[in-house]
Amino acid sequence: MFELRIKVSAEGLHYQFFPFHFKSHTIKLEDIEKFKAMEYSPLKEYGGWGIKYGFKGKAYNVSGNKGVKIFLNNGTNIMFGSQKHNELAKVLKKNRN
Repeated sequence: MFELRIKVSAEGLHYQFFPFHFKSHTIKLEDIEKFKAMEYSPLKEYGGWGIKYGFKGKAYNVSGNKGVKIFLNNGTNIMFGSQKHNELAKVLKKNRN
């Protein structure tokens, strides 16, 4: 069973795609240019669910079609699938301010 674990703190966005990641990875808040809560097509845009590399960037998703797209200062982007995408964007915004 796959599980995407996401936590936001003052340091950044911490994520773990279990069972592939044994420990949490962190994207520092200062490395995030912008982010957007949105609906998307996992199949069309990233080739399905899981850890995917598509023409629109990298995606971590387990199910559904909602998520938060993180645009990094280095020009890359990562989609994090979440059915609570609006709440995740609110917490990111709160921690960036």
